[in-house]
Amino acid sequence: MNINRYKALVVVLWHGFKRDYISMLMAFLLPILFFTSMVHIQNNMTGDSVTDNTKIGILDLDKSTFSKEISEQLGALDGVKIKFEPVIDLNVEDIGSYLVDNNLSAMIIFPKDMAINYTKRHSKSVEIDIIEDRSNPIYRGVIVPVLDNTLKQLVTLTALKYTPIALMANVEPFKIGSSIDVIIKHQLAFKTNSNVDLNAMYSAAGLGVLFLLFSMAGGGATIIDDRDSGILQRTLSTGVTSSMIILSRWFFLLILGGVQVILMFIWGEIVFGIGLLEGHKLGGFILLTLVTSSAAAALGIVFAVICNSRMQLNAISTIVILVMSALGGSLFPRYLMSEQLLTVGSYTFNSWALVGYQKLLWYDLGIESIVTELAVLTIIGGLLLFVALLTARRWH
Repeated sequence: MNINRYKALVVVLWHGFKRDYISMLMAFLLPILFFTSMVHIQNNMTGDSVTDNTKIGILDLDKSTFSKEISEQLGALDGVKIKFEPVIDLNVEDIGSYLVDNNLSAMIIFPKDMAINYTKRHSKSVEIDIIEDRSNPIYRGVIVPVLDNTLKQLVTLTALKYTPIALMANVEPFKIGSSIDVIIKHQLAFKTNSNVDLNAMYSAAGLGVLFLLFSMAGGGATIIDDRDSGILQRTLSTGVTSSMIILSRWFFLLILGGVQVILMFIWGEIVFGIGLLEGHKLGGFILLTLVTSSAAAALGIVFAVICNSRMQLNAISTIVILVMSALGGSLFPRYLMSEQLLTVGSYTFNSWALVGYQKLLWYDLGIESIVTELAVLTIIGGLLLFVALLTARRWH
C-alpha cells in the first residue's frame, strides 16, 4: 500500500517536471555542453601551449648592428617555445605598465653602448638587462632558466663575429667563445608586491567573483518566488512599477554582493596577506568591487525575468556562470590560457574583474590603471539592467 503511494508521488513529480520541457532539456543537455567546454579549455592549457603563451618583449636601446642581429635571431628561434616581440620607442620607466597592458612576462633590454663597450673598449663581457613580471609561476619556474641559457648561447655566437682582434690575440682559438662573459641582470618590474601571497590574492579574486555570480543568481530568483506566490502582482496593483521593483532589487543585490566580496578579501588579508591594506589600494578595491557587484546583480536579475521557473533559472544560471568563470579565469589561472582562450574570455566580466584586482593588489598601479576595466564592467552592467527593465514590462 505504501509502495503505491510512493509510486503516485513520483508520477506526480515526473508530470510536473515533464510539463516544464525547457527545464527537462536543460537538465540533460547543459551538463554535456559544460563537459565539452571544459575538455576544450583543458586541452588548450596542456603540453607546449603553457610555454607557448609566454611572450617576452625586446627593447633595443643600443640600436647597433650587433644588437639588431641578436634581436632578429631571437625572433627567428624555432626550438624555444617563447614568443619574442620587438618593442619600439618605450621609456624604461614605463616598462612595468607596458608588461601588464600587453600581457608580457618580461622585457629584454639591450642597454645603450652595449656594442661599443664590447667592440671598441675591449671589454670581455656583454651585459643585458631583463625586467620581469614574476606573477606567472610558469615564467618563474620554467622560462627563466631557458631564457638565460638561450640568451647566453645566442649572444656568445653573435659576439664572436664582432670580437676585436685585441681580445683574440692572447686567447687560444678554441677558447674564444668561453672567454666571452654574458652578464644577465634580472630586475623585478614591481617591487611593492614582495610580501603579497599571489596565489591567495588570485584565489580571492577568482572565487570571490564566482560565488558572487551564484549569490546574485540566487538573489534574483526571489523575483520568481514572488511571481509564483502572487506577491508580485499585488505589489504592482499598489501603483509600484516594474522598473521600481527591478531597480530596488538590483540595488539591494549590489550592496549584498559587494559586502560578500569585501569579506572574502578581508579574510584573505588577515589569514594569507594578499596586500589589501598596502599602499593606496583600498579605495580602488572598493570601487572595483561595487562596479563588479553591480554587473553581477544585473545578470542575476536578467536570469530571473527571462526564466519561467526556479528550475529553469538554476539550470541556465549554473551553466552560464560556470562557463563564464572557466573562460574568464575564475576556475583556471589566466596565465595557463592560450591567446584564443584569453580573447574569448575577454567577453566575460570575470576576466575584466580579475585583471582589475590583479592591477590593484599585485602590481599596485592605482585607480587610474583600472579605468578601462571599470568602464567595461559599467557598460556590461548597464546593458544587462536595461534588458531586465525591458523584459519586466510584460508583468503589466
